[in-house]
Amino acid sequence: KQWYQRRVMVGRGPVTVKDKIIKRGSIFLFSDVLIVAKRVLSGRRYFGEVCFKFDTGILTVERKEREITFSEEGVKDPLVVQFEDEFLAIVWEKYIKYFQKTAEEKEVSKKMTVDGALELMEVRKKSSVHSLGGGS
Repeated sequence: KQWYQRRVMVGRGPVTVKDKIIKRGSIFLFSDVLIVAKRVLSGRRYFGEVCFKFDTGILTVERKEREITFSEEGVKDPLVVQFEDEFLAIVWEKYIKYFQKTAEEKEVSKKMTVDGALELMEVRKKSSVHSLGGGS
């Protein structure tokens, strides 16, 4: 399946993006990615968006009162968003961390499956070579 067939929107809401200039924006939580955009254009196109993929393992999410800070390893400037109420920030933090953990676990599981399959193939390859060599 393609990513867009598996992607599910979990939530959306207004935020204040604390950049050099404080601006109103929106936050969009999907099952595999988080988007913070300054504006949404027709056709679900985002303007001035920042996208965080959950399966990378490099996203850090920290909440302090009404604010959530998103930072990634190797990226200089973190993104700070502010919610209307601290309760909203708490709920968003929980959902974001849940889907981040789920995506990271799927990625680890997928990697283990691929590594396991490759390891198994290597074992079978060696045993096939050994049985061919032993029969001569």
